[in-house]
Amino acid sequence: MTVEDKNTWEQLWLSFDKGETPASLSIVPDFLQVLTINDQVLDVGCGSGRFTRKLSTLVKSVIGMDINMKEIIYRASDDKDHTSIHYCVSDGTALPFQSHFFTTTILLGVLGGVHPTFRSQLLKESFRCLQTGGKIYISEFLQIENQEWKNIYDREFNKTSEWGSITAKAINGKKFHTHHFSKKELDKLLVHSGFTNIDFKTYRVVSQTAEGKEYDAIGFWATK
Repeated sequence: MTVEDKNTWEQLWLSFDKGETPASLSIVPDFLQVLTINDQVLDVGCGSGRFTRKLSTLVKSVIGMDINMKEIIYRASDDKDHTSIHYCVSDGTALPFQSHFFTTTILLGVLGGVHPTFRSQLLKESFRCLQTGGKIYISEFLQIENQEWKNIYDREFNKTSEWGSITAKAINGKKFHTHHFSKKELDKLLVHSGFTNIDFKTYRVVSQTAEGKEYDAIGFWATK
């Protein structure tokens, strides 16, 4: 992929206005039960803050981070009275935090939404900012193994140069690039970034796209 392709992935996400960023994926109950009131959480790619506020009721503090300044400004203003929630603007590949700062990092649909060349760096930065023994949770859509979707992946490959990456359309009609992962892909990314004790669980989710269909997703969690 070219430099222009990288910018295109980013610019499509930046086109969403406040409260518009599509957010379909969730945190499986198995991982929510691992969180404690003493946890300091980083919600990477928080978008409209759908889960940031929910997490703040379960842990000591949470920082919601996103590349879209419109979303961050809106959410920071709306949550200004919540002292356990803070927001910042960053693309995740050079986190503005000291090493070993957080106990938990959350990425819901983030790896699929960034250009392939950024995924490893994003995870390595998450690893750097986690305390020893800290936890990471990732959720992504799984690749769909039927002929209809194989045809879609083939067609989209001509645009994205990556099998499983597609151009989707949000409920408001705006387009964005995303990637459907295989379990093997996600496992390899986590191991390559230094994470261990990897566990996962699949679940069904309704996609917040123009189609609004139900798909298979996966939640991965691991330890530094």
